[in-house]
Amino acid sequence: MDGIRMILVGPNAGKDITLHGFDFKGGTLVLPPRGSAAAQRILTRYYSAYPAGSLEGEKAQADWERSRTGGSADVGQSTGPVVGGAPSMAQVKALTEARAEVEQQLDAERAETERLKAELRTEREAKKAAEAKLAEAAKAKKAAEAKLAEAAKAPAAAEEPPASKAKGKAE
Repeated sequence: MDGIRMILVGPNAGKDITLHGFDFKGGTLVLPPRGSAAAQRILTRYYSAYPAGSLEGEKAQADWERSRTGGSADVGQSTGPVVGGAPSMAQVKALTEARAEVEQQLDAERAETERLKAELRTEREAKKAAEAKLAEAAKAKKAAEAKLAEAAKAPAAAEEPPASKAKGKAE
């Protein structure tokens, strides 16, 4: 098989499922080797599909196993949920830590968004200022051209030699 084999991790692992228009068979999909970077990013970011054998995919699988088994790194030693359905302390701790991490990431993303918005505002203001200067320069150029044209007409009329009196006496 030529291409990039993507493997689903988490609750969709091993399933026949269509995600974002991609058909996974047995939790596996083969993408073309070229021009599939955007598809890989989307599948990884939103659907937990990773290139086969990638460290990121292995980490995601381990994280999934830990979250599913109550936070224990070793699946066999997991306390798991109690029969009544109440979460264990390990699960609560893992979820609390995960939530804090997600909130930190969200805060960082919000800060970056605000920074980009401020940068965009600054760029727009600079563009408006440049456009205003350009319009002002265009007005000044028109005014200068008008004065120049007026000045060019005025000397031409003033430079015509007056009819000499000598011509009038000679006749």
